[in-house]
Amino acid sequence: MRPDAATEGPIAHWPRFANQTEYQTALAASEQMYAARWQWGQLLEATCDTPGRYRGYCGLCRQETEFVFTAGTGGPVNLREEMSCSRCQLNARIRVVLHLLQAFSLPGGPERIYLTEQTTRLYKFVRERWPEVIGSEFFDDSMQQRLTRYLKHLVSERELLRHEDVTALSFDGEALDVIISCDVLEHVPDYRQALAEFARVLRPGGRLLLTVPFMDQSADTTVRARLRDDGSIEHLEEPEYHGDPLDPKGVLAFYNFGWDLLDEVRRAGFREACWCLPWAPADGLFLGLWVLDARR
Repeated sequence: MRPDAATEGPIAHWPRFANQTEYQTALAASEQMYAARWQWGQLLEATCDTPGRYRGYCGLCRQETEFVFTAGTGGPVNLREEMSCSRCQLNARIRVVLHLLQAFSLPGGPERIYLTEQTTRLYKFVRERWPEVIGSEFFDDSMQQRLTRYLKHLVSERELLRHEDVTALSFDGEALDVIISCDVLEHVPDYRQALAEFARVLRPGGRLLLTVPFMDQSADTTVRARLRDDGSIEHLEEPEYHGDPLDPKGVLAFYNFGWDLLDEVRRAGFREACWCLPWAPADGLFLGLWVLDARR
């Protein structure tokens, strides 16, 4: 890991905020700039020559490409979950995380990287570049066979499915350099315990890159549901389920996170934590692609 790597390339200009006050101050100081960036994203479809395709450059593929989105919806483009590179097939949210991973990585490694997912294109991409990466899924017996088949189809016949519970990881303390967790924490009822586990298994100076549904105008996290003592679920808000390609029912979200998540990350044992707000329209990355970047 190179602490100075963030000074190189466009990532150096991605603002980072340690709290909501810093963010609000930046918005007030550059109100027109942020408004223009938001407007660009909202009207993106109208700027494209071909419906559903935005021409740009993928910094992961290192080639010109087209970023694909659903056209003709009548509303704004889903800039977070779509804008997939037509070459690597990775959407905007995942590409942001990988840009940050590459920026803070030693050329050629080795690095001890753990992903809280394994049956995804993100895992496949990292696996091809860092062969020692560890990925995992959280599943019950009814899902194991289906996940195993999909993993072997996606990655290779030799790939073995690994089970991990992020609230009770099997790694030794200080065993890892990097943890990447993308839109997982909101599905974990005891997310504070998961953060504590991330801190435990990262070495001093190790990094956590985290994406979650983030409400950038809210100081506090919204608790949507919680587990009762008997294991049943108590819904405090209208149930919200997020898409899962292997489960048509989707996955229940327990939280929509606010700025207080940074405090929880620090309390868990991280000495630095901030929200990073990327902006790279040439790379198909527009406003709203928040990534939590924490250092152990």
